[in-house]
Amino acid sequence: MWEKIVSNLLSNALKFTFAGEIVVTLRQLPKHAELVVRDTGVGIPAEDLPHLFTRFHRVRGTRARTHEGAGIGLALVNELVSRHHGRIRVRSEVGKGTAFTVWVHVGAPLPGEGELEREREPTGAVAAALAEQAERWGSETEIEMPLIAADAEGSALRLRAPGARVLVVEDNVDMRGYLASLLSVNWQVDAARDGEEALKIARRRAPDLVLADSVMPGLGGVDLLQAMRRDARLREIPVVLLTTHTGEESAIEGLIAGADDYIAKPFSARELVARVGAQLELARIRRRSEDRLAALINASWDVVYRMSPDWTEMRRLDGHGFIADTESPSTSWLDEYIHADDQAQVLEAIQRAIEAKSVFELEHRVRLPDGTLGWTLSRAIPLLDDNGEIIEWVGAARDVTARRQNEEANKAAPAGRSEELAPESPQVS
Repeated sequence: MWEKIVSNLLSNALKFTFAGEIVVTLRQLPKHAELVVRDTGVGIPAEDLPHLFTRFHRVRGTRARTHEGAGIGLALVNELVSRHHGRIRVRSEVGKGTAFTVWVHVGAPLPGEGELEREREPTGAVAAALAEQAERWGSETEIEMPLIAADAEGSALRLRAPGARVLVVEDNVDMRGYLASLLSVNWQVDAARDGEEALKIARRRAPDLVLADSVMPGLGGVDLLQAMRRDARLREIPVVLLTTHTGEESAIEGLIAGADDYIAKPFSARELVARVGAQLELARIRRRSEDRLAALINASWDVVYRMSPDWTEMRRLDGHGFIADTESPSTSWLDEYIHADDQAQVLEAIQRAIEAKSVFELEHRVRLPDGTLGWTLSRAIPLLDDNGEIIEWVGAARDVTARRQNEEANKAAPAGRSEELAPESPQVS
C-alpha cells in the first residue's frame, strides 16, 4: 500500500512537470513519517484544490504528458493514507508547481495486517508498472495496461459467476485500465475503445456481460446497447452502463433501451464489482431456467409460448410442427397466427385475464404452416413479481383440430347415425 502511495504521487508529478525538478523526501518525525513529493510542474488552479482527492475529479485544460486522466490516482492515495491512520495535504500554484505532503503514524498497528501481507505485490512490480506507463507518454500508440495502483477493494467480495467474461467499453484509456484491473481479479476481461470495436469483439467471442460508458465518441454505450438488442446472438447479454451525475438523461435513455443496470460516477470499486457480479449471477440463473424450459418443451407434444405482460409481444413460441415457430420477439403474432374471425374473442379473453391476473384459457382457430386452419386449446398463466405485478405469461396450446372436425361432422350427420371419431393428437400429462 505504501508503494502505491509513493508511485501514484510520483507518477502524478511526472505527468505534469516539463521543466525543473521533482524532489521526493522522506524524514522521521517524533511520531510520524513525513513524505513530500514536490515538483516544478504546471500547478493546480485554486478552485480545484478542495476537490483534488474526490474520486473521478479531473482538472480540465491542464497540460500533461498523457491523455486526460480518470481522476482515480489521487483519490486512491487519500484512501490508502487514511487506512494507514495518516493525513495528506497539497499546496500548489499555477505555473510554479505542486507539493504533496503525507504524514503516517510510525509503529501504529494496521487492521488486517495478515491480509495485507498476503496481497503484497512482488518487490519491484509497482516500479516496473510505473516505468511501463511512462514509456507510453508522448507516444502515438496506446499501450493497454491497468493503472499502476488499481484499487482492488472489490476483490474481497465473494466470487460470483466464476469463469465469466466481461467486455469493458470505455474511450478513456486510464478509466478503461482501471475498470479492467478491478474486474480481472474475479473474471476474464476484454476491453474496447468504443462501441464499434466492442461489437466486433462481442461477435467474435460473446461476453457474459458488457460494461460500457453511456457517452463516447462514435458509437456510445446506448447505441451499442441498441445494436446488441437487434442482434440475435447478442440480444440476451446483460449490459451495465456507466454514467455521470450530469448524465441522468443518458441513464434513463439506456434503461428504456433495455440496459440491465447503470452505475453513476463517482462510484466505489466495491459497488462496481458487486453490481457486475449480481448481474452475472442473474444471467446465469436465467440461462439455467431457460435450459430447463427448453428441456420441458422438447419433452412435450404441446405448443409452448411466452408473452409480454400486456400480450403485445410474443417473446417466443415453439410450435412443435403444429404451427410455425417464433424465435424472435413478435408484435404481429395476432395476425400471423389467429383467424380474423376469432381475434376479437381472443383479445377479450386476454383482457379479462390481465385485469384479474388469472388464467387465460380459450379454444380458437390458428393458421397452420401450410396455410390451412386448425383448432387449438390455449392456456396461459401469469408470472408475478414480489409486488404482484405481471412479469410475463407462460402458456401451452394443444392441437384439438381432430376433435373439432369430428364434432362438426357429428352435427352435420343425419339423426341416428353415429360417426367414428378420429383420435386426437397425443397428450402428455
